[in-house]
Amino acid sequence: MGLAERKERERSLRVKDIMNAAHSLFIDRGYSNTTMLDIAEKSELSRRTIYHYFTSKEQISYSLMKESYLDMERVIDSAIEEPHQNGMEKLSALHKAFLKFYGEHYDELSFAHLLDDNLNLIGDDPPEEATECLIVIERLIHKIEEVFVLGTGDGSIKSLGKSPRELAYTTLVMIQSTLQKLYIQRKHQFGKTNLNDTDIIGTMFSIFFSAFSVPE
Repeated sequence: MGLAERKERERSLRVKDIMNAAHSLFIDRGYSNTTMLDIAEKSELSRRTIYHYFTSKEQISYSLMKESYLDMERVIDSAIEEPHQNGMEKLSALHKAFLKFYGEHYDELSFAHLLDDNLNLIGDDPPEEATECLIVIERLIHKIEEVFVLGTGDGSIKSLGKSPRELAYTTLVMIQSTLQKLYIQRKHQFGKTNLNDTDIIGTMFSIFFSAFSVPE
């Protein structure tokens, strides 16, 4: 391994250590209660070293948000890659994919929620890191849009008189909002009710499918 490769590997490992430390602190303490000094101590690095890789905790948070959405994209890609499925079958596969994401990437929903909060604050000129997150989200919308294009074209999905783009965007917002809401309630108050989060997700998708199902 050459010197340049070794330095790049060391840099990647440092970045990963910093992001893992920030991930843990943001989950345990909350974003607003975590400082760069906290992240430095958690990652066993000096604060000066951390600033060599990230200019602020906001930049770290955007990196975590991007990773969260990339994880979601990988789950979605795996769900809809079957070439012989019709549109409704792919839509059903998306249902299972989001359940999988909720089960396996539960804590990452907090970062998706954090992006929504930050976008309300940064206005019309988001920083580069936020733009990278939005690019991944746009890819997610496009992938779901292709499912609706297929389904409305093969007759397995009702269009509801809406464009595939509008259906895709609405679908992602509805599913993501439900998962984020359940994340918050499961963490703070879900145990006080007789409701089950996975059952609620199932009910949400039942309502969802009833709107798009074509009568036999």
